[in-house]
Amino acid sequence: MKVDVLRLLHEEQSRPTGRPVLRGTSVSGNAWDEYEAALGLSAAMSPEDQEALDRFISFGRTQWHSIPNRRTLDSLLLRAAPALSHLQAGAIRRDAWYHGRTLDGVLLKIVNVFSVYRLAYLAEAKARTLSDDGRGREAADLLLDLAQLGRDGLFVEGPSSPSGWYLCLDVATRQLRALILSIRLTPEDLLDVERGLEALDRSSRRFLPMEATEIQEFGFEFLEAEDLSAAVRKVWEEEYAPGAVKPRKLWDGWRFGFSDRMMVADAFDEGLAYVRRCERLEGASWSEVRHLGDLLEKEALANRNPIVSSLIRRKINAVSMRLPLARIRLLRVAAHYKATGEFLDVEDPYGGTLRRAEDACRWRIWSVGYDGVDNGGWSDWGTRYTPLIDVALLMDR
Repeated sequence: MKVDVLRLLHEEQSRPTGRPVLRGTSVSGNAWDEYEAALGLSAAMSPEDQEALDRFISFGRTQWHSIPNRRTLDSLLLRAAPALSHLQAGAIRRDAWYHGRTLDGVLLKIVNVFSVYRLAYLAEAKARTLSDDGRGREAADLLLDLAQLGRDGLFVEGPSSPSGWYLCLDVATRQLRALILSIRLTPEDLLDVERGLEALDRSSRRFLPMEATEIQEFGFEFLEAEDLSAAVRKVWEEEYAPGAVKPRKLWDGWRFGFSDRMMVADAFDEGLAYVRRCERLEGASWSEVRHLGDLLEKEALANRNPIVSSLIRRKINAVSMRLPLARIRLLRVAAHYKATGEFLDVEDPYGGTLRRAEDACRWRIWSVGYDGVDNGGWSDWGTRYTPLIDVALLMDR
């Protein structure tokens, strides 16, 4: 198991590190040198600044003018300027690589997900103020840079929570939607934004129901456990909470002589076999990917190894990057139309091409969403976790 885990680690660390920048000209260097400085500064925010940022997140999104004191927010953003400068400097670097482990598997560092949240919200607040002050192009550039951070974060090697990176993409696409639909960007600005979104679309990681990085970290989690027995049994405390799906009970481990080591190694082998099955679906349609994800989940739940039916089953995820990609492509279509009056025909990540229809004096553009069923676009943008139905964007004609 250790040999296979290290082999997966070497494969991940040997992938190409270059990626296109979303605006302007690329600069030599590694983006993560700047990103880590930005995240360090966001982690060091004072309690007062955190409170001001929380007020923006709680009220500013939907009730911008209800913020009691815009001056307080401006002061916060002034102090946060170095963090946002590092973010933007990193986004235009030519390479992006982050190694959380040595080649021998020794853990070096972990990205603090709460620092990612704060940095994303700081970028959102700054973009909103720039837009309100008539500086739409600067706001768009900052949001593209935030999206680039989200893209780069999903390639992080080592322990990392994807929720922070998906939040970056969610914030960036939601605020870009407002900018594109406003009158604050010129046709030239809109075409530049569309080109940036196309580069983001092209370079983003396409996740399958199970990835090698997930089973790699599963292996490290147990190889590094100080008390393997406690690590194994901790799962059952969570799985048997009220309302949880009940996996096989711990005593089903009799098939492995009640050996925790044998159960873990067998579970790793099963997970690695799932990864190899997923890899054969590279470039497959959404319906095929979703079908395999559902099949693997059923197989894992029925597996006689209780660790497979618990931990490995949790790592099966067919949603992946499809929702952010659908939103990115909807924004590409909207930006191009606003700039030229013409529609792009863009592939829908969930099948076919993005749909559009006239809706009174507006256009409705949509993706069929997770369920793959065309509901006529009668839905909305949703949150970063939803929707299961259509993903829609309304735009004036």
